[in-house]
Amino acid sequence: MENIRPWDKLQSLMDGNSIEAIKSYIDGFTSEDIVASVSHLSGSDRAKLLKLLNPEDAADLMDDIPWVQAVNIIKRLNSTDARRHTI
Repeated sequence: MENIRPWDKLQSLMDGNSIEAIKSYIDGFTSEDIVASVSHLSGSDRAKLLKLLNPEDAADLMDDIPWVQAVNIIKRLNSTDARRHTI
């Protein structure tokens, strides 16, 4: 059986815009899984992930990743999306 890396599965779910599947999948992640998975996404995919999640789930994700990554994700969002996820 092929072993799929968590970030590859996350990317696949993101490619399908499967919001509920993404939420369900990352709910099972440890903080280390979140950091590893987000680290393997491109900058634009990190921003896309944040936009796909509701603000509360996005905030939880941002709490788990290094602040430098969080700042870079926020910088990639347009002003409306950034306000939605930081207020």
